[in-house]
Amino acid sequence: MSSTTGKSWALGRYSGATPYDLGGIPFDVKITKKATVTKEPGTGQRKLASIDTSGIHWIIDFKLKVQVLATFITSYCMITAEGALPSFSLYTYDGTTKRGFTGCYVNTCQIEVGQTGAMVATIQVIAIANEDKDLTITNATEVPMVKASVTAPVLNAATLSKWTKITFSVNNYVEVLATGNGAAMTEIFAKQAEYSGSITFVKIAALTFGYSTDVNGDLVLVFTDNQTVPVATTFTFDEVSSSSNEYSVKELDITMENVNWEGDELTIA
Repeated sequence: MSSTTGKSWALGRYSGATPYDLGGIPFDVKITKKATVTKEPGTGQRKLASIDTSGIHWIIDFKLKVQVLATFITSYCMITAEGALPSFSLYTYDGTTKRGFTGCYVNTCQIEVGQTGAMVATIQVIAIANEDKDLTITNATEVPMVKASVTAPVLNAATLSKWTKITFSVNNYVEVLATGNGAAMTEIFAKQAEYSGSITFVKIAALTFGYSTDVNGDLVLVFTDNQTVPVATTFTFDEVSSSSNEYSVKELDITMENVNWEGDELTIA
């Protein structure tokens, strides 16, 4: 076959010559080489006086059917207590090109789980350097996490047992900066961590945040993986703020409630 497909792809973390899986099955991978093109007009002519390309860096977007949260998600994407975000090296192979990207940081990570299918993480990684690399990545063997992996979420002291969809994400605000006279970005760093998400559930009780001006409450999410000895991971988002709390119905359907929230503090246990 002269072309490659998704079956040809491999994606994983590495340190030196040692490869590591990402605790999930990667898919929908996109690698982008980014650069800034600067154009400046000349004087007395229609030709540009200066065209410069700089700020070269890499963006790797992919999705992950989550198997084990601790392998990558809670180690490199969402860090408990907003600790220092660690960098890592990411190996990619599309069936044609084998490449390692070094000094990587996770910019954004969104996790979604619904009533069907696997728990899926949508991840964006930013890197400023790359290198020749040839590794063999073997994915984890655990069954991906699904809705059965979810303990009923607790939001503002209310247990939402009839949830239909849970989404939560982090934005680490990773920045890149060019210094000196080279064409590539030379600095990469993570700024603040901001969290957001939404929960959709069947309305069987009072509005979660009520009808007062109260819009803050703790959110606790617990997920248990499918390892031989299952491991439960608890995400506690302290005092999240509800940006919207709505309930609605379509004709004779069930009344649904939805909460969109934002937060700035996460503890993982």
